[in-house]
Amino acid sequence: MLGDRPLDVLACTPQIMIPATARARCGIRTGDSVLLVADPRRDILLVDPLPAVDEALAQRHATVWGGEPA
Repeated sequence: MLGDRPLDVLACTPQIMIPATARARCGIRTGDSVLLVADPRRDILLVDPLPAVDEALAQRHATVWGGEPA
């Protein structure tokens, strides 16, 4: 247990279970690839759909290189 919360054990497959309500809030569909970002100090895990990561990087690169995002 971590604090008052039980720990989940991951299977040997390269996937994790994300509850349907969380997927809906993040705009993630079954089978989508995501970027997981953990911050153990804050005890949080962020789940970003790859299209959102692509958009953020395109904007960042446009700012760095000057010009409009692709």
